[in-house]
Amino acid sequence: MQTFYPVFESGQVLTNAHLNQMSAWLNEQVQQSRHKLFGIGIVCGLEPLREGNQVSVSGGVAVTSNGYLLTQDGSQSYTQFREYNLPVSASVENDNAVDAIEVPELLPDANVPMWELLTSEFEADAEGPSVQTLSASFLGDKVVMLLLEAKVQSLKNCDVNSCADKGARYQFTLRTLLVHENDARTLWQGETDASTELRPLDQNWQVLHNHLLPQAVEKLVVASGGLESLEQVHTKVQSIAASAWQRLRAQLQASFDVYGWILRERFPHEAFPTDPWAGMETLFNTQPQNARDLFLNLHHYDLLQDVAASYNEFLEVAYEYNALCCPNPQRFPYHVFLGKAETGKVAQQPGNRTFASINFNVGAKPTAAELRHPFYPSSTTRWAETSCATYAGFVLPYLVTLKAISYQ
Repeated sequence: MQTFYPVFESGQVLTNAHLNQMSAWLNEQVQQSRHKLFGIGIVCGLEPLREGNQVSVSGGVAVTSNGYLLTQDGSQSYTQFREYNLPVSASVENDNAVDAIEVPELLPDANVPMWELLTSEFEADAEGPSVQTLSASFLGDKVVMLLLEAKVQSLKNCDVNSCADKGARYQFTLRTLLVHENDARTLWQGETDASTELRPLDQNWQVLHNHLLPQAVEKLVVASGGLESLEQVHTKVQSIAASAWQRLRAQLQASFDVYGWILRERFPHEAFPTDPWAGMETLFNTQPQNARDLFLNLHHYDLLQDVAASYNEFLEVAYEYNALCCPNPQRFPYHVFLGKAETGKVAQQPGNRTFASINFNVGAKPTAAELRHPFYPSSTTRWAETSCATYAGFVLPYLVTLKAISYQ
């Protein structure tokens, strides 16, 4: 990031270095304000929809991880496609390193096969790639991607009258492309290869999160269970507690892996190299030595119920916290994935269907579309609204519960 900008004086002779330094300063400030203070990803719209052999993309806006704004004012329909290759920027001769124009790297892998979507009004260039009509078979394994094509265009114009250097300019063109589903997964996977922890809505995070299940402790039934003495009740409680703890411990460990980016701030590796509950297995297998121990051990059942309730609350609230602080600008600097173009899902009349055959999807929560960049809000906007609720909602119960276990 440029750490200075020029200050002009009256009568000063300006050079290209002065002007380019000012331009670089302003551009970096705008881009960094977007991706660090606002967020990155698809803000709204940009929904791909397939109708027969036609693909449409609704209007919307997105912010790349490098802070570029991608906007589409209205819906666009595409019926054709052609092969697409990344542009080659013109070399700009400049001996001043401060003023040198950098050629952008649009994608980490320039050899990924891509196809540009075209409207029905597009007329093919005789020298360009051939234009073909979209088909259902071609669209089957493709993902729609918006790419901000950025290239450096030389403005040198050497004619018979003048051969003056007119410099160069950045040329930006927003293109709607198709890529293979496997290539899209590879590109997305590369976004987080350097990260030690996955974040919500990352490509592989959802798979790990699906293994986290709400927990419940078996109900203690004294009368119908044939428990006639305090010792029998204690034995039953120990059996329930030992079984419940094995299941709960596995889920706690899984949650610690999935939400390590949150919990490791409170449980650092130095103090907790494995997990905060190591060595607690013996707590639920201890035999009472006297009447006091007998009564106290019965409360292990209540304790585990509190642990399960806190864990379930943790899962519900932590899932909503998906803010990113200082995201990596190289995640998707010039592109966003919109997902696969699929047919629209709309409500249907019940008709003659029976009540049991209608899936009302009651209680379901919307999930992130696959291979579609979500919107990652900045910690400044997300945390300002939910800091108290987040801390009281899942961090405090998590800590208090674990401390309660360790001090029994």
